Amino acid sequence: MVRLCALLCILAQPVLAAQTINVGIYQNEPKLFVNAEGQPDGFFVELLGSIAAEEGWTLNYFPCEWNDCLERLAKGKIDLLPDVAYSDRRAHRFLFGKEVVLSSWSVVYVRKDTSLPSLKALDGKSLAVVKGSIQFEAIREEVKRLGVSPVFHEVNSFNDVFRLVKIGWVDAGLVNTYFGRKYAPDYGLKKTSILVRPALLNYAASAGGQAILDTIDRHLAAYKKDKQSVFYRLTDRWFSPLDATRHLPLWVKWVLIISVIVAVALAGIAMLLLPAMESEAKAGSPQ
Repeated sequence: MVRLCALLCILAQPVLAAQTINVGIYQNEPKLFVNAEGQPDGFFVELLGSIAAEEGWTLNYFPCEWNDCLERLAKGKIDLLPDVAYSDRRAHRFLFGKEVVLSSWSVVYVRKDTSLPSLKALDGKSLAVVKGSIQFEAIREEVKRLGVSPVFHEVNSFNDVFRLVKIGWVDAGLVNTYFGRKYAPDYGLKKTSILVRPALLNYAASAGGQAILDTIDRHLAAYKKDKQSVFYRLTDRWFSPLDATRHLPLWVKWVLIISVIVAVALAGIAMLLLPAMESEAKAGSPQ
């Protein structure tokens, strides 16, 4: 009997290792998105892919708009949704991992000819927000506390937010800082000083997905302890400011370096010669 149980356990391991997980994905570059080739991409996708490779999971991605993704998760049509900001309200609908993946905050963006110095300046202004987003929830609470009444326009994505601002359909738009930094230049928009409270981002699971989250937490905890881990490599890759010289040919980089050295050397020589030149000029000038 003992041998039979042991055999069943051994046979069960490949089944567990081959677990298929249905994952929702929405457009929120660079954190997660479907790229131009139609493939899942972004920080959360690559991070989950690393864990899946170690666990032997098969990941099936299902594109959806943000609010639709939340509904699918609540109904168990998908098992997992990356990049979900924690809130007490959402914790009643979904399961959240204990290990925070990222922190984020939200920023109000406007056209370059527009000025919005504070939240109070939003009174009576039109503001595009993503329906069901943590940003909408947060700013709605903030303006209510201040007695300010913007006119909210709910849309399905951050791209829609920026489109409405660009064409002048609304006065301003609210997006997370990661999306804003990447796409504001493309839409000709600028950020304001209006920031909305930080949010903690994680993977969220449907009911029954606690084992998946526990496994993700275990890997995340290990990754965070190792500064050379995939977690830090992906963080640097997706979120660090781009080095303007990163893709230049090697000879161009050397020219730039030598030019800087020569410029510094010439400046130093000029500083040394300046006092002598000034003394000579004084000596030769009429009294």
